[in-house]
Amino acid sequence: MSTTGLKIDFLERDIDAFAGWVGDLLQMGGVLQNTLNFGGYNYFTPEDLQTIIGAPANGLQNYHLYGKDGKEMSIKDGGFSQVDLLQDVDAYNISRLYNLADTKLYAAFEDYYNVSKHYKRRYHIFKQQLLKEFDADSIYAVAFRFAKQEIPILSGLFGLAFGKFNEEFIEIVAHAFEDKIETQISIEEYTS
Repeated sequence: MSTTGLKIDFLERDIDAFAGWVGDLLQMGGVLQNTLNFGGYNYFTPEDLQTIIGAPANGLQNYHLYGKDGKEMSIKDGGFSQVDLLQDVDAYNISRLYNLADTKLYAAFEDYYNVSKHYKRRYHIFKQQLLKEFDADSIYAVAFRFAKQEIPILSGLFGLAFGKFNEEFIEIVAHAFEDKIETQISIEEYTS
């Protein structure tokens, strides 16, 4: 909502994305760039990114990850854990499926998890809603837009906090995020 009468829904949309999955994706990219710069380990590979995005607790113990300070992390956290991914996807879905201005949050949770059981198709819903919101034809297209790290102020703040990753890795990171979501959709289809 703007007091100047300008329509700035895109800004709210981008802020919401940075507060969720985009923030975690950029944080992960920053950690991996720090790891490459300070430790010489290149985890910007499709295989490693599939492990790192949505990694379960203690799932990265065999990785050498570095912080912005140049020191190896004692607690291996790539910035985009399994818990982060689930929270990001569910929060996004709930905010898109329910009118939270009129629906109590507990009622939305009750429906999402217990009544309609949307959580069983969380990744299908996430993809559908994301593509609709960003008028895109693929998750890659949406992720690429943010991975370019060119959104004023927001990208800069994340870069300052976690470090930025090099331009050569933009496509790899965007494809990895899309691949992770598509893999999760396949799992949903197989287990339903």
